[in-house]
Amino acid sequence: MQSINHFSISFIISGFLFWFTNSFIACIAALAAGVLVDIDHLFPDYIFHLQKKRESFSLNHFFTTCEKNLLYKCYLILHAYEWIVLIWVVFAINSKNLLILGIAVGLTQHLFLDVITNPVELRGYSIIYRALTHFDPKSILKQ
Repeated sequence: MQSINHFSISFIISGFLFWFTNSFIACIAALAAGVLVDIDHLFPDYIFHLQKKRESFSLNHFFTTCEKNLLYKCYLILHAYEWIVLIWVVFAINSKNLLILGIAVGLTQHLFLDVITNPVELRGYSIIYRALTHFDPKSILKQ
C-alpha cells in the first residue's frame, strides 16, 4: 500500500482510538506506528538495492522501487506477524499502558492493510519465513 494511504487510514484509526480511549498518547502512538513502520523499507533493503545498482538516493526512485517490488532482498524487519504478537502480549501484561496500545493498534492496522493490498503471500509477512528463504523477494510475491 502506498504511504499516503497508510497515513490517511492511520489518521482515521488514530482518531477512533482517541475517541475510544480519550488518550492523546494512544492516538499519536497509533498514528506514528501506522506510518513510521515503513521506515524499514530504507534499511537495509533500499540501501542494498542502491549499492547493487550503483545509484544515488532519490525519493521518487525509492518509492518506485518499493512499490514495484524491484528490491534484491526483502528484509522489512518491522513488517512481521511476530512483532504484532509480541506487542499485543506486552499490552496484555501492561493493559493500562495506552502508549503500548497505540503502538499495537498502529502496527496491526498497517500490517493488515499490507496483507490485503500487497501482492505478497501470507507467509511473506513472517520474518522467520523470510529468513528461511534468505530474504529473497521472489519467495514471498504472489505468482
